Amino acid sequence: MANPKHRHTKMRRDKRRTHDRLRLP
Repeated sequence: MANPKHRHTKMRRDKRRTHDRLRLP
């Protein structure tokens, strides 16, 4: 674990963004 801060940020952000987009319309 060289980057404990940068663990699951991209995946988490992508999932949240897709959920938000689907919920908006």
